[in-house]
Amino acid sequence: RVSSDYQVSTLVDLVGTERLVPGDRVVGLEYESGADFVCLALLNGDVLTFNTHSHEVECVGSVSAGLDAMAWSPDQDLVVFVTRDQKLLLMTREFDPVTEVAMCPEEFGEAAPVNVGWGQKETQFHGSLGKSAAKQPASKEGHQTPLSWDDRKVRVTWRGDGEYFACSTFEPAIGIRKIRVWTKECTLHSTSEKKEGLEQALHWKPSGNLMASTQRKPNRHDVIFFERNGLQHGEFTLHAGRLDLVVKYMLWNGDSTVLALWLEGMPTPQSDTPKPTTVQLWTTNNYHWYLKQELHLPPPSNDPTHHPPPSLVGIAWDPVNPLRLHLLTSSGQYLVRQWRWTVSESTAHTKENMATVAVIDGSNLLLTPFRISVVPPPMCGHSIELSGPVSMVTFAPPPRCNDFVALLADGSVAMFGCAPLPKQGKGDDGFKNVTSPPQLVAMAKLAMDKGHILRQLSWWKTDLLLAVVSCDQSCDRIVEFSVGAVDSEKHTADIVQCCATSCQLPVLCLYSNPDTHTTVVELSDGSVLRYTDGSLLPWETGGAQSLCYPVEPCDSISLAIFADKECVVGLNTRRRTLFINDLKVASCCTSFTIHDEFLLFTTDSHTCRCLSLLTSYKALPPLTSDKLSVHDETVRRVERGSKIVTSVTHDTRLVLQMPRGNLETICPRALVLTTVRRWLDELNFRDAFVAMCKHRINLNLMYDHNPPRFLSHVKDFVFQLDVVNRLNLFLTDLKEEDVTVTMYPGSGEVSGKMASSSYPKPANKVDTVCNAVRQALLELGEDRFLLSVITTMVKKTSPELEAVLEEISRLKALSPATNGTHLPTPEEAIKYTLFLVDVNQLFDVALGMYDFDLVLMVAERSQKDPKEYLPFLNELRRLPLHYQRFRIDQHLKRYGKALVHLSQCGTERFDECVAFMCQHSLYREALGIFNDKSSPQYKTIASAYGDYLVEKAQYKDAGIMFTLCGNLLKALAAFEKAKMWSEVFVLSSKLGYVEAERIQLARRVAASLKDARCHGDAATVLLDYAKDVDECVDCLLQGSLWEEAQRIVYLHGRWELVETCLKPSLVQAQQSLVALVLNMKETFSRHVSRLEIVRVEKAKRQQAIEDGTYAADEKDADLFSDTSSVTGLSVASSRASKASGRSSKNRRKTERKKRSMKEGSLHEDVALMDAVSELACTADRMQEEVGSLLRLLALYDYMALASSLQSEFAALMGVVRDGVPRVWKSASSVVLKSELPDMRQSAAMEIEVQAPKVRELSWQLGMLG
Repeated sequence: RVSSDYQVSTLVDLVGTERLVPGDRVVGLEYESGADFVCLALLNGDVLTFNTHSHEVECVGSVSAGLDAMAWSPDQDLVVFVTRDQKLLLMTREFDPVTEVAMCPEEFGEAAPVNVGWGQKETQFHGSLGKSAAKQPASKEGHQTPLSWDDRKVRVTWRGDGEYFACSTFEPAIGIRKIRVWTKECTLHSTSEKKEGLEQALHWKPSGNLMASTQRKPNRHDVIFFERNGLQHGEFTLHAGRLDLVVKYMLWNGDSTVLALWLEGMPTPQSDTPKPTTVQLWTTNNYHWYLKQELHLPPPSNDPTHHPPPSLVGIAWDPVNPLRLHLLTSSGQYLVRQWRWTVSESTAHTKENMATVAVIDGSNLLLTPFRISVVPPPMCGHSIELSGPVSMVTFAPPPRCNDFVALLADGSVAMFGCAPLPKQGKGDDGFKNVTSPPQLVAMAKLAMDKGHILRQLSWWKTDLLLAVVSCDQSCDRIVEFSVGAVDSEKHTADIVQCCATSCQLPVLCLYSNPDTHTTVVELSDGSVLRYTDGSLLPWETGGAQSLCYPVEPCDSISLAIFADKECVVGLNTRRRTLFINDLKVASCCTSFTIHDEFLLFTTDSHTCRCLSLLTSYKALPPLTSDKLSVHDETVRRVERGSKIVTSVTHDTRLVLQMPRGNLETICPRALVLTTVRRWLDELNFRDAFVAMCKHRINLNLMYDHNPPRFLSHVKDFVFQLDVVNRLNLFLTDLKEEDVTVTMYPGSGEVSGKMASSSYPKPANKVDTVCNAVRQALLELGEDRFLLSVITTMVKKTSPELEAVLEEISRLKALSPATNGTHLPTPEEAIKYTLFLVDVNQLFDVALGMYDFDLVLMVAERSQKDPKEYLPFLNELRRLPLHYQRFRIDQHLKRYGKALVHLSQCGTERFDECVAFMCQHSLYREALGIFNDKSSPQYKTIASAYGDYLVEKAQYKDAGIMFTLCGNLLKALAAFEKAKMWSEVFVLSSKLGYVEAERIQLARRVAASLKDARCHGDAATVLLDYAKDVDECVDCLLQGSLWEEAQRIVYLHGRWELVETCLKPSLVQAQQSLVALVLNMKETFSRHVSRLEIVRVEKAKRQQAIEDGTYAADEKDADLFSDTSSVTGLSVASSRASKASGRSSKNRRKTERKKRSMKEGSLHEDVALMDAVSELACTADRMQEEVGSLLRLLALYDYMALASSLQSEFAALMGVVRDGVPRVWKSASSVVLKSELPDMRQSAAMEIEVQAPKVRELSWQLGMLG
């Protein structure tokens, strides 16, 4: 028994206790974790158990016939014993027998194939044997020569779920092995087909779909796979030249990803020389099997003078860590080997890096430069065959970042050099140049002490290699090897050890940053160290804290620079946890890589995320699994199970590998946008444009990224694109939207520069860009850009279509000799313009230019039917010039121009001109055309204009217009309707009204003014023009103009009116005002009190909604009375209500309901505030009226009435001044915000009611107290 620190804790001597006698041996051993005992099966038939707590050995049973094998099920509920008399004995965990059956029955099993009788032998295809093979009798199964190295022992293996187990048995009758599959009830399920050369190794894949065994063929050695039904399903061949090896044992690891083969040299009768032992690790990807690792154990020596080296006696995969292998040697030496998945790639961040990835396949090294080509495995760009199996590959730092060193299984290294990346030119055959295969530079053997094993290798600096050398189980050393002189002809190099640093614990990971030459080391306890000049120092994350992953070490580490600080990036693949230094970034990561400006990683939610390296890692935004934003450039969906292979530096490509093994190249939006922004900063408009078109990036980014810089280098932009179609594509994609804000919000975070959204931008972006591009095109002076010039005119906010047609006319006027081949033809220009503009719009513009040839050119290039436009054009051609243009403008609804052309047709068409003017209300334009005020045309137009203004109830303007045209009667009527009484009496004088007519007119005007509540003006008219003092005083008293009425009475000596009219009016007014003031005070107080109650109730309801305890009832239905159509949750009702609300009638109805003071209504508080505001404003306006009335009441000794009025009105003003601040604590009402459907929520909006202003006026009389 071995403890966790690899020390022997318990040793049991079976021979000393006479449990194991001479000639006997152990045929099976298993640890039962549930009961914590070890079960041993002996050849003599005894079954022993060893209790790991009491250290007692007990014999739980014995089989008289003896035992050949024992196998426990994966769940350790059942155990199968193979007896020496060829029987299977099935027992429970407590060793209770379940069943006993013969191991080699004759029948096939319950899954025997059914012969349905289709076809005959004569009708089958026999390949190269021809038709004669159909006539030969079927050969009977005869005896085969058994393999000499077959030990004839039985092999038993269980499926991962414990439902089936398989037995490989040697059949002496036929001389070959057969595999039989049994159910867990020990019922024969199937028997394998006959396979000559089938060997003894057998193991069932834990995932359950295949069993692995080996088969010897005349010219090759295969690993073959069987299905549960006994049929073969796939195979692969061990590497050539290994026919002298025998597969003694094979074993799948826990997650079924690695198949371990234990091989030994084939024994030969001619030689007793011991054969070496080899352990091979095979993996599969994309239906190809790769030999990933090969371990060599030295053969035992026959020399008695030498201590025999140990031989391998057992191997087992770790049940927890699927990539950890346990080995045991005959000397008792216990070895543990642990691997990790990694991508051997060139990681230097330079443009010369070809992003080469190396794949190990035994002695073959498969290389693919992904910058040049993406070749899916098992194919590759270059294949290199070495002298032995490759263990690992490491690439050189810059500038030789494509060179690499391969570490072989025997400890030697092979250095390869690569030619520099060729320029992207074309060769003589027209194809692009590609890289040449890597060339071997040197082979060397690293000098190490005996027994030391080189585990990891890293090309640290140009002439230095770093290696992890295992000295024993608890001590590793980091060794520096200096690369000296290299003889490229003899392929030799001087590689000497120059420094060695001991580690206290085994080294898990070693990584060197090729750009900064920083080296980081991770030990088995999770601590991370920095290697510098032969010393190991803790990796500090800030302050005095050193980096350590105590829960579980990361099995993949790298280095990245976040905001000028180098950080360790670690991934624990088992827990899928990604760290940056000590910060846990993600708990769902499956793979990662470092790009130029991003940390890229994939997640188990099938996304690829991009974290910027330009910001501090502590300021990274939290990663959430919420629904992704459409414009989030840092996240991209990927195929399920995708993992990162490599990213091409200074490029946009990211290579992913699918679970099956095939490759997919994607361009994450973050990488594309970063590259595009960098090119735009470098004024590399051509590459930026091509990339944006390829990846469907909105072309507005070219301008929005940095508007001032674009406008100042627009000539460079035009010069680099230099293709009309490219310029047109950019121009047609222009829109006013700022894509750096809406579509690519991260576009401003580029190398710490000012955000693009902060640049000053013009009010009209499209017009600014079009004008700048057109100016640059015109300065080039090349007519080949005519279509682009046309695009700049058409794309503007107000398209300059007339200018476009003028350019086309100019192009048409050029002679064929002048019109070079680089110019588009007029037909091409028209066709292109019609692609951008609606044909009817362009047809109307051409027609508005009065150029019939141009109109026909446009119409012929469109889909218009000639029957539609030819008769109309022919009719126009027959008309006089001015009338022709009038008809054209009338057709185009350019009525102003049409009126001008119609006025030029002569006096015979004046009546038509007036009718046209009246039809389209062109009175002001007509007055401008016929501006001779003495002409009859002007007077006719002015009179018609006056009639039009009267119809529109614009009486003031109508009176002025009638006055200008001399129609004084109509002017007087218009001024009378406009209540302009002074102008009315001026015109009456001009018309020569007599006294009676003037008095009659005055009484009519005064009545109209009194109806309009203009009592002061009405009194003036009655007094001045009607000479009626009584009516004047009565009018003033009706308008509450007490003081003016008193003045008129005494002015004209009508003292009797004081008693008959003035005093009774004062008393009556006092009584009315007192009643009004009392009512206003009571109403104001009631509204304020109710408003406070409503606000408290709504606040409670809002709090209940926020707490989730609110439940609406029937009483609350009135809250939504204005949206009664959505009291249910019907979507159709909501839509109908919303649509009907667009009508003016419903809008008015909704407004009235918002001001409804019905108790419980949704906007009751708003209605109450409106009512309070109206009462306060009314009280404020009454101050002058009350003050005037108080003075006259006191003057005529109505002290009691005046005192009563003053006290009541003062009380009202006090209530108002006290209530307004209580109501208007805020500018808006408190509105219920409930979780309602859309229509209800829209009804619950905030409605602001302005607070009234109450003036401080001096209206009171001090004498009244």
